[in-house]
Amino acid sequence: MFLLRPRPIFCAFITKGVNRCKPLPRVRSPTQNSRSACLFSTSERRNLHPLIWVLIRPLAKFSAVAVGRGVRKWWKSLPKDRKGVVITALKRNKIKWAFGIFAAGGAGIAYYETHLQETPLTGRKRFIAFNSTQINELSEFQYKMLTEDVGLGVFGNNHPVHKRVEAIAFRLIRANRDLKEIAGKEWTVTVIADLTQNAFVLPNGHIFVYKGMLDVCENDDQLGAILGHELAHAVLGHGAEQVSYTHLFELLTIVLVALIWAVLPTDFVSALAHWLMQRVIQVALHLPYSRELETEADDIGLLLSAKACFDVRESVTLWKKLHLQEVSDGEPQMVEWLSTHPNHSTRSAALEEKLPEALFLRQQCNCPSLPTTSSAKLVSK
Repeated sequence: MFLLRPRPIFCAFITKGVNRCKPLPRVRSPTQNSRSACLFSTSERRNLHPLIWVLIRPLAKFSAVAVGRGVRKWWKSLPKDRKGVVITALKRNKIKWAFGIFAAGGAGIAYYETHLQETPLTGRKRFIAFNSTQINELSEFQYKMLTEDVGLGVFGNNHPVHKRVEAIAFRLIRANRDLKEIAGKEWTVTVIADLTQNAFVLPNGHIFVYKGMLDVCENDDQLGAILGHELAHAVLGHGAEQVSYTHLFELLTIVLVALIWAVLPTDFVSALAHWLMQRVIQVALHLPYSRELETEADDIGLLLSAKACFDVRESVTLWKKLHLQEVSDGEPQMVEWLSTHPNHSTRSAALEEKLPEALFLRQQCNCPSLPTTSSAKLVSK
């Protein structure tokens, strides 16, 4: 409903007359005491903190249920003659009701249209409800919560594990410094001493990697592929997009929730219909949307890694290896349409299809030549 197919993203990295791989000023890591530039502003713009929306959302849902249920109980308690009076009054004012509905619909469409933005690099149109200041505030809150949660369970800045991850992350950042979405953030790296196989980047540039992910990646090129993917989420603004998408759907479904609880005869039937509506929306809209964002991050992440002179073929190797590991362990393959992410086999096939573009970009960046034999071919065998 809200997704438009992206234009070819390769054009954003290879443009006639523009050298995207020219040497760029060195980016200092946080351990080098770098300071971000100060921006001049005549006055501070005050924005509603996005956490308020997070708190309002369940309250709005509860209110919709309460209002709908209250209307149903009120209607049932009305005498027959009073019901007739209400129906007559509604019919008499049907033009006003129609005008109100059309006005609300028009306001909703205007709100949606005025909040459409182009995704960096891909040009895909998407709905963004919150500005960068609000998203950064939410990211800082998440960062504080995460660091408090892990406590001392992180590798120190001088630990070899931390240094390795930081070196790979800042290799990617330096190579892509020409992108304003990279240059405009103050990047930090946190490596968590936990065997969870995960890594993510907050929208404001805080990079988190779990030790378990390092165990999965056999070499720096595979870890570069993972971090390239996660950096791509930040570059493309997927965090703000996901929050905005959820916000929009919550607004749209509030009316439906109220109608369900007002029209259906009992609380049990209303609750069942409410649950079914949420599941249908999840499977038909939210999950496909999430998989689309993951695929977009795979595409851009591959090009970010290519500019940093990683062996981009290792991204294919990694996902093929994870797929074969699932098969050998006898684990049931993930049902893709019930997941937020594409299957490992789907991802490896899609990345393999994009390899020629990534390898050409890598060559344009004057990267060292790669060995003719790829480990992806060995994994396939």
